[in-house]
Amino acid sequence: MTVSGLIVTSNVTIGGNVSIAGGIAASGKYGNTGDVLISTGNGINWSNNRTAIIAYTTPGSYTWTKQAGLRGILVELIGGGGGGGGSQSTATGRCAAGAGGGAGGYARVFLANSSVSSSVTVTVGAGGAGGSSPGWDGGTGTTTSFGAIISATGGVGGAGFASGVTGLSGATGGAGGSVGGTSDFATLGGSGGFAVIIGSSITSPVGFSGHGGSGYFGGGGRGAATGVNLNGAIGRSPGSGGGGAISTDVSANTGGDGASGCVIITELYA
Repeated sequence: MTVSGLIVTSNVTIGGNVSIAGGIAASGKYGNTGDVLISTGNGINWSNNRTAIIAYTTPGSYTWTKQAGLRGILVELIGGGGGGGGSQSTATGRCAAGAGGGAGGYARVFLANSSVSSSVTVTVGAGGAGGSSPGWDGGTGTTTSFGAIISATGGVGGAGFASGVTGLSGATGGAGGSVGGTSDFATLGGSGGFAVIIGSSITSPVGFSGHGGSGYFGGGGRGAATGVNLNGAIGRSPGSGGGGAISTDVSANTGGDGASGCVIITELYA
């Protein structure tokens, strides 16, 4: 079937190919380049099915503004990761190790255009600082939120630890963050790994620092074993926890910082 000129009809049934010389008007208008025809339920219309992604990755407060033609948004967010615990200085032949920080909670929600205000405050949580003197415990990450609709708290910092002397000892990893508000899917952040030291007054102790908790977007800072003097590794993915530090023979070290949270908004347009 070849069409040239104007055809006005209420119903067309076609079995085969259609070749059109000219434009197609739907609902009284021609589409733009890249537009497609979609069903509206009682007819057809042009749509560009356009999406736009906005990512807020630096800690702070921002304002998201609704644009014309918006159909809805998908909001994803994660709280800041907790910092890893620090390791105090030790006597010769001893070691100390810090535990890993917990990851921030994660949540996402789809919001229709009608349920979103014209502007919304977006807050990106910061990662907790790695533990250092005098407290040695890692800091807790702060909360990430999209207005009052949805939020995710930060992971708790990992505990710092002094040198093991006798028996089995260690430090507790930080708990993962939680979520609040309305969400379609949510999960707690992963907990930080324990620091373990097997000490003895006769033989040199063996120690392991804790790894940072994994978040929804990936893993945290690594842990380490006896024989090195290392600051904790920073969280490697948004909202993940920092790794614990380890000290062998005298040196004190700082835990790894937790990774900052983030907010990702996918805008859907008609």
